[in-house]
Amino acid sequence: MKKIILALAAPLLFWVSSCNDDTITPSNNNNNNTYSYIGYLNVKVLDPSHNVMSGTAVYVYRTYEDLKNNYALMTKVTGSDGKAKFGQILEGNYYVRTGDLIFSTWYADTGVVQIISGNTTDRDMILH
Repeated sequence: MKKIILALAAPLLFWVSSCNDDTITPSNNNNNNTYSYIGYLNVKVLDPSHNVMSGTAVYVYRTYEDLKNNYALMTKVTGSDGKAKFGQILEGNYYVRTGDLIFSTWYADTGVVQIISGNTTDRDMILH
């Protein structure tokens, strides 16, 4: 019986002894740093002959539903090197879509990328 009473009283004693009247003041120390959840994305767009495509729009979508409804989270245009550099993106999985008109024919590619915190994800997309 003493063991049962002691087992029930111990958490209560701990709780009472840990209570005090100290006020908590906010600090400038941000322990919830979102930078630890950020990665980078570079998408290189290539035509069907594997030549770089400059001036081509690349779209990033958070969900498949957003992709179907064309609700892009981000859009970038490729530079002369054929790359769209998205910079910092929260880690997770994203859908990527690009397309362009080449000699009156529409070519496109859609894929999935995984952004891992602290890493750069390079994705080549080949228009077909």
